Amino acid sequence: GRLDTAEKWFESAIEALPDGVYGYYNMASLSAMRKETDAACDYLQKAVEKGYENWEEMKGDDSLDNIRGSDCYKAIVGDR
Repeated sequence: GRLDTAEKWFESAIEALPDGVYGYYNMASLSAMRKETDAACDYLQKAVEKGYENWEEMKGDDSLDNIRGSDCYKAIVGDR
């Protein structure tokens, strides 16, 4: 219920560590929980581009449920 506070923390993480993966992944999760599919996929794609490779976590992460059926999620995760 404190998504706004979490968003500020994740934005700070991205600013402090622009090549880190977790700020982007967490923003993807937060955006997905808000049903902001495009933003969630953009952040998830950035996390992957930065080196995030925990495919099993992505597939099992409940916070990504709202985007799991989207074309962009399928394009990012694919058959991994």
